Amino acid sequence: MTATPQQPGLRSFIVYDRVPAGHAAYPITDDRNAPHLHMGDFAIIDPSDTDPCEGELFLMEWRSSPGHYSVNETFSKPGITGWCIGPVAQPEWVKEAIAAGAPPVRWCDFGYKTEALRERLMGRIVGLFRSTYSEPMEAGQ
Repeated sequence: MTATPQQPGLRSFIVYDRVPAGHAAYPITDDRNAPHLHMGDFAIIDPSDTDPCEGELFLMEWRSSPGHYSVNETFSKPGITGWCIGPVAQPEWVKEAIAAGAPPVRWCDFGYKTEALRERLMGRIVGLFRSTYSEPMEAGQ
């Protein structure tokens, strides 16, 4: 008998109660990377790790839109030269097109050479920040 994972494809992140030295916290403002990251999460970024890697999530700066950052997965696809980058969860219009009979696709930006992509990656997502701070209670509560 072969045991299969209950939720194949899901990753686990270390949950930190403080941002590790040399790392940064980045607020997740949407569900583009669900089920791994959700709106309201704070991702821990390791800025020393900017080497593209199959299936990893990275904070990326969009050079075409200075000051705009997003979390994307780096991956490769057969028939495409270079790295692909994109959100884990597909936009609704892609899901609707597939449901209407279009061939399955994954929305992404592609063709990045390793060095060019490395320059845009701000760091790999290595964990989640969860504060242990709680509001003090008023006297008498």
